[in-house]
Amino acid sequence: MLLEELERLERHEQYDNALSNLIATRLNQLPRGQKYISDVEGLLKQIGKVLEFDLTDTKYADFKAQTREFKKSILVTFRRDIKEEELLTVLIHELGEVDYLARNLPIVFNEKEDEVCGRLIEFFSHPHVRRVASIYSLDEIEGKFRDTEILTLINNHNKTQYKNQVEEVIRVCWLLSTYPNLNDQREQLKGYIENKGLINKIHTIIEETNTLNTPEMVEISLEKVISLLRTVNLPDYIVMKKRVGKG
Repeated sequence: MLLEELERLERHEQYDNALSNLIATRLNQLPRGQKYISDVEGLLKQIGKVLEFDLTDTKYADFKAQTREFKKSILVTFRRDIKEEELLTVLIHELGEVDYLARNLPIVFNEKEDEVCGRLIEFFSHPHVRRVASIYSLDEIEGKFRDTEILTLINNHNKTQYKNQVEEVIRVCWLLSTYPNLNDQREQLKGYIENKGLINKIHTIIEETNTLNTPEMVEISLEKVISLLRTVNLPDYIVMKKRVGKG
């Protein structure tokens, strides 16, 4: 079982290498999986970073993995008890997030480190993941569980009491950019009807932005989205961080 493999790896003398080898082995099961990770590592090399993997314990049920950037690396962390059938789906997704960062595409700086920051980045990084996965014919695996979650997502969103209008708008925009098939049911989402004009403008910008284009083009789009969100009181401490030329 996967969990037993991961637990054994943590007792391995060369834990980091052993975990990376497990990841590589699983990707080798896919026709273009090894090409995918090789190309991502090539992009990272260009900006002077390496790809690393780790495990973590978590109490959050919806946490499967996370990608974070450091000075000399980009780290993908999996929850320790990730299900066997989810590993490749999650891995392909997170490698797409790595690809987004490796291309020096813009992120959002948030000194308070609340959830808003991550959601704004994912407006563009999640569509980017789907584009990249499609290039390697891995999009079906990457999206394997996405459509089965839609009814639960609508229900959970509609039950959530958001602190303010901007939080609710961001959540709806995040849902629409992350789950494309949810667009047909967007009017069922709490807050959509009341903010329809704003949400549709933001969603159009996201859909029309090709993240495989230059970083500057993505920066322009993200700046437009932030400006629109300012109209519903997006906090001033949330700003775009350009990353072109970083390395």
